[in-house]
Amino acid sequence: MFTLAQINDIHNRLRNAETLAQYLEALRNIGVDKYDSFITDGHSEYFGKGDHKVVSPPVHEKLSIGKSCNRESFLNHLNLHNECKTSYLVCLKRSSRQ
Repeated sequence: MFTLAQINDIHNRLRNAETLAQYLEALRNIGVDKYDSFITDGHSEYFGKGDHKVVSPPVHEKLSIGKSCNRESFLNHLNLHNECKTSYLVCLKRSSRQ
């Protein structure tokens, strides 16, 4: 059975895009079959054999979903994110002010 400490260790060592394949392999090697990550608060749920489940704590305050969207602003921020000039949290905070 894997633990949150094992998952955190893997994440701390292999957390960037260049090591994604190694990250996924390391999770598989400790018994993680699948995981879901939630943008709303940044927590993840990891699943293994026999209904084993480990839940990570939230990493930021809960984000709400807006009732409307500024399409042009969203696409601008999405392009900035694709160029590694921002993170999704920065984009969401900027978009919510417009």
